[in-house]
Amino acid sequence: MALREIDGGPNYFAQFSNSLPTDPSFFPISAWLEGVQTQNDVALDKAAGLNLYTGITANSNFSLVQSNGMYVIAQQDELGTNQTVINSPATAGWLLYDEIDMQLGPGQGYTMLDNIIASLPNDGRFTYNNFGKGVLFWETDAEAARFVNSVDVVSADAYWFTDPNIDAGSEGGSLLNNGQSLTVAQTQLAANYGYTIDRLRELDATDGVIHPVWGFVEVGWPWTETAAQGARQILPGEIKAAVWHEIIAGARGIIYFNHSFGGPEQTQNVLRDPYYAAQLAAVTQTDALIKQLAPVLNSPFDDGFVTVNSSVRAMAKYYGGEHYVFAGSTVNGADTGTDTFTLAGVTSGTAVVIGENRTIAITNGQFSDNFADGNAIHIYQISTSVGGVLAGSISINDVTISEGNSGTKVATFTVTRSGGTAAFDVNYATSNGSATVADGDYVAASNVLHFGANQNTQTISVTINGDTKVEGDETFNVGLTNATNGATISDNQGVGTITNDDSTSTPNDAPTDIRWNGVAPGISALPAAGAVIANLATADPDSSSWTYSLQQGSSVGFAVTAAGVVTRTGSAMATNTTYTLIVRSTDSSGAFRDETFNIRTNGDTSTNLAAFATANDDIVYGDDGNDTLAGSAGNDTLFGQDENDMLDGGAGDDLLNGGVGDSDTASYASASGGVTVSLALAGQQNTIGAGLDTLVSMENLTGSGFADTLTGDGNANVLIGGGGNDAVNGGGGTDTAAFAGGFANYSFSLNGSGNVIVIDTRAGSPDGADTLNSIEQVQFNGQTLALRAGTNTGSTMTFNSGADLMLGFRGNDTLNSGDGDDVLIGGAGKDALNGGNGNDTAAFSGPIANYRFSLNGAGNLVVTDNRSRSPDGADTLTGIEMVQFGAQGLNLQIGNNSGSTHTGGTGADLLLGFGGNDTLDGDGGADILFGGLGNDVFDFNAIGDSGVGAASRDVILDFVSGADDLNFNAIDANTAVTGNQDFTLTAGGGTGAFTGAGQIRHVQIDTDGDSVLDSTLIQGNVNSGLIADFEILLQNYTGPIAGGDFFF
Repeated sequence: MALREIDGGPNYFAQFSNSLPTDPSFFPISAWLEGVQTQNDVALDKAAGLNLYTGITANSNFSLVQSNGMYVIAQQDELGTNQTVINSPATAGWLLYDEIDMQLGPGQGYTMLDNIIASLPNDGRFTYNNFGKGVLFWETDAEAARFVNSVDVVSADAYWFTDPNIDAGSEGGSLLNNGQSLTVAQTQLAANYGYTIDRLRELDATDGVIHPVWGFVEVGWPWTETAAQGARQILPGEIKAAVWHEIIAGARGIIYFNHSFGGPEQTQNVLRDPYYAAQLAAVTQTDALIKQLAPVLNSPFDDGFVTVNSSVRAMAKYYGGEHYVFAGSTVNGADTGTDTFTLAGVTSGTAVVIGENRTIAITNGQFSDNFADGNAIHIYQISTSVGGVLAGSISINDVTISEGNSGTKVATFTVTRSGGTAAFDVNYATSNGSATVADGDYVAASNVLHFGANQNTQTISVTINGDTKVEGDETFNVGLTNATNGATISDNQGVGTITNDDSTSTPNDAPTDIRWNGVAPGISALPAAGAVIANLATADPDSSSWTYSLQQGSSVGFAVTAAGVVTRTGSAMATNTTYTLIVRSTDSSGAFRDETFNIRTNGDTSTNLAAFATANDDIVYGDDGNDTLAGSAGNDTLFGQDENDMLDGGAGDDLLNGGVGDSDTASYASASGGVTVSLALAGQQNTIGAGLDTLVSMENLTGSGFADTLTGDGNANVLIGGGGNDAVNGGGGTDTAAFAGGFANYSFSLNGSGNVIVIDTRAGSPDGADTLNSIEQVQFNGQTLALRAGTNTGSTMTFNSGADLMLGFRGNDTLNSGDGDDVLIGGAGKDALNGGNGNDTAAFSGPIANYRFSLNGAGNLVVTDNRSRSPDGADTLTGIEMVQFGAQGLNLQIGNNSGSTHTGGTGADLLLGFGGNDTLDGDGGADILFGGLGNDVFDFNAIGDSGVGAASRDVILDFVSGADDLNFNAIDANTAVTGNQDFTLTAGGGTGAFTGAGQIRHVQIDTDGDSVLDSTLIQGNVNSGLIADFEILLQNYTGPIAGGDFFF
């Protein structure tokens, strides 16, 4: 028997001091570019079987990742300087530059990778990179191998089941069919995921150093294309088969691509989205078996042990004195016959089919099995004991666990074997006793346990939910059934006892709380003498009647009756004043509680009263003006009264009353977790993250920094989600979803229900990704736009009045905006963006360098996205006055094909010349100039026309030396001398440093941070300072510069 050691596992990662565990039971199972903000996030991921995040959003909570025993491969560009990430034991490796083989290609890509690796600290973490179609399909073996051999751990993503283009001869066909296109049956096949691993392992082996290769599998719909365009959603059985084919081919880790960009449900978190429950179940089941078999997977290969007489692919492992065979079909369609496995060195025994509750006899060194279709996978444990060793008898223990008051605990049952050594499987499932799943006592669990040869124990984990309900001890059951390979079950039921740890009350307990039920004052007046301001109520575990009284230390001018009616006495309450009431509630047994209430009044002007919030129960009156009122940890009562007020009750059970006739906002910005709040609900509502609140006369909502659900009523509401991924539901009326940034800071998509998702693309995504339902308007940094949303299959929309945000999404759209200052975003596809009247903007998602400009036959501007997959498509613009590229907004002027002259304004302009000899003068602002064909002149008439630095200087997109000219004739080259002086080039034909006023120099620079000089910077100096007074960037031009290229 000749064993081959694994390519990466505990021994491999042991060479890195701050890396993944060296425990043989650890096998990397990861999600790609996930975000972790809450305990629920990481709990869902762990429940799915994940133990690692490959890439993680910058706003993730690393302490949660660490405390839950998870690991991270962090992006070096986003997180490499974040001290929390650097210092976290959860950070196991560095992700360098995703798909650099496609983004930069050979040469520039190699340099970038080398520079990144050289910049990393020697911190005991491994380097990892994922590659794409460049390595897999497009590049030569030598070019691809140079990429693959650059890093410690490598992967490449090819999504054979869902990619609409992978069947092309230049893509999947180049790997599998000699450059010819593939049929659907050849393409959509689980075995292809294994062939992807084969390609990477072959490339990795070229330098003689073997690194672990990890496999990618999609779990949703990872493409923006529609089904009609060849894209689709992966099916549960396909996920399972793809994962195991990668492992059969030698993958040493699994990464799930966890995003859906198309299909009926678009999400950044497929495995947390209820729509994908079936896919989640497949992932969970697959991961559970991987974890169970991790010691086997981390054991050596026995390459000569198994052969199959068919198209089935098989791989053998040797662990614990026995062989394990992993096998999967490599052809599509129904099973056409029996597949025979021949085992080297084996004459007889038993093949235990893991997870399927069946065994197959081995006779004369062979056994046979069937593979139903192209997704069929079987895993066998080969038991070769002479005469057949017994599997023995098994039993399960009982477990007792206290429930806790919140969160979850895990009850761990142990299944124990006695009297045997052979491998077998046994089913388990939970069932209700007095504890039930419906009551939330525990979480149902069922699966198959596999006992390997000589393995004597296995464990079953059941999640227990905490609560504060007073109840007796409760029980549930874990039953064992269907043991295979002759194993017997001596004790088939384990009893789980959940002990109650919530105390019951004893007689004569004192009251636990006094509640202030405030009475609303007049719209713009404070309570007058004799006015009832509150009715008190008491919470008490064993009494139903109480007597109230004011205690020493209370402010004068108030009275409390024995029945708990609070009144103002003497005179009206004064403005800008704080009062204190200490109230005693005495129950029928004589037990009592004292509680302090703080009352604060406002003046007649807009005031922020947040500073007056206390830990007690606060009562705050806003009076006139636009007030900001805040409570804190107590049960607070806030009255906004007149004008437009902001009310934030904080924690506790609060009453927020905005007052009649104004536009008041209930804010949950201070909440410690996500909230669910509705303006349509009367009475007390459970906000989940901020207590049981009552909202009265509130028109608007502001959410927390977490994932919220905000719902309006039948009126016009303004809803602000804030941080986190929020659900914003308008209800009736004309409702507005408001965001803090300008519209250029956001991207837009549709989910499966046709709801718009607004995604904050700023660093850290401070507004998250909000899903809008029944929202008629959106507001970006004060700019309000009517929301006009298309579909993912192409739309024609016409709106003739007002300022609109028109969203085309996928497909070929026609957007006609009519009057008003409108924003038009075509999205993917070939879109027609017609601005109509007003100052209209066509917006695009990327920086301007990613786009190509041309004129169609009618002389209209066509903007084409040159990025991979062209996410913005090719849009035709008419009646458009401004363009937005990422965060860069530009006034638009369009030339023709016969030569034209354009002069910009004081702001940032995009001047497009096209054919003929054009003259372009950007004037003030940071302008973008494109001359097109012909001999073009770029005019600069003052040093203020083009500033210094990337944010201030003009950029010429298509400069050609010898054809185009830079005209500085109107600029006085030396301001210290009377008259208009001419410039001269610095030494070396303009390559030297400044030595005095009146000089022009040029220098090549790197504009995209990849350490490659890609553009030329022209600098001019008009005084003795020897520094540039103005600059012009020749984008993507590094050719010669001659004196004839200037007019001085």
